[in-house]
Amino acid sequence: MPSIRRFRAITAAVLATTVVSLAWAAGANFKPVKTGAELDQAIAAAAKSGKRVMLDFTADWCAPCKKMEKQVFPDPAVQKALDGYVFLQVDVTKNNADDKALLKRFDSKGPPVIAFFDGKGKELKQCQINGFTKAEKFSAHIESCTRS
Repeated sequence: MPSIRRFRAITAAVLATTVVSLAWAAGANFKPVKTGAELDQAIAAAAKSGKRVMLDFTADWCAPCKKMEKQVFPDPAVQKALDGYVFLQVDVTKNNADDKALLKRFDSKGPPVIAFFDGKGKELKQCQINGFTKAEKFSAHIESCTRS
């Protein structure tokens, strides 16, 4: 029979995971960027601290994006793989000139697109993800990119 101390520890761990997952689902961890200049500034600030960056392109009409936000980003393995990253997000719902320019910069026609930058601000082009990716594959991908 489990002890009360063990029960409390398990309950605390489940609660912590749930709170983090809800924050991810709500997009609480992403800093919005709207232009190329804002993106460059945010990447430079992260690089100054030696932090890696994950840039997520999303849109209100993008069903795979919503699925990523609800199923992939909150996953504990994904969160662990992304520990220490700065999270930036471009919302291309309006499809205005800035949105189009940012999508073109990353050779994409639309979301979901996820780009990664190393701790020096260099884009890791080989790590870019286009389309929905399940949590297990996503976390493995991040781990392999971290080693590159």
